[in-house]
Amino acid sequence: MRFLITTLLLLFVIEGCTSLDPKRSGSAESNITLVATALDDPSTGNDWLPPGLLSATFPAVRGAIWGTPIEENLVRIPVAIGKDFSLNFRELEARIEPLAQPAVGATLDAVVFDPGATRIARVGTFFFDETNEHYVAGAGFKDAVTNDLLLLVYFDRPCSVHGIMVAQEQSAEINISVPKAGLRWLRVTQIDPNRSKLSLLMGQENIVLVARKPRG
Repeated sequence: MRFLITTLLLLFVIEGCTSLDPKRSGSAESNITLVATALDDPSTGNDWLPPGLLSATFPAVRGAIWGTPIEENLVRIPVAIGKDFSLNFRELEARIEPLAQPAVGATLDAVVFDPGATRIARVGTFFFDETNEHYVAGAGFKDAVTNDLLLLVYFDRPCSVHGIMVAQEQSAEINISVPKAGLRWLRVTQIDPNRSKLSLLMGQENIVLVARKPRG
């Protein structure tokens, strides 16, 4: 399953101070309403998705802005394509906070955090077929207006983050100041096919959770 999760994650991404008490999180809302949608297959539309019950699953990516999630899901929510669903930010934040850790891997090599002890964890995204009990699609948050990819990352304290991450011949520049601990939306603005820039998203309107058909 770890290989499948890693493959789905890469397909979607490539193509598409003082510590604070978690109760004093900087997250703007307790709940956010999202829409589950899917990218059409040119030949079959959305028919590649299974007809049974789907769930949106949200595992943790520890110590990284991009990377492979652990297999345990923080939250699993029944969804229907084209319909709204509610994501409880307070619950998600409480579950991801103990899994946050200092930067590791490519994030550690490429990005500078100040303070250096800042702990982070990203919220991963997948669609799960409840009937057949297997993952059917990678997923990602997007801005429905601009079509920009969005990342949801937990920071355990106010901090600054800057550097350039490189993976799979793709580079992403980040230069942000996080004002408070908590879950934060990061906007991925595509500069050209191989370069993007990450910035803090102000507000959280027009966010959709998009399923992407795996290759093969």
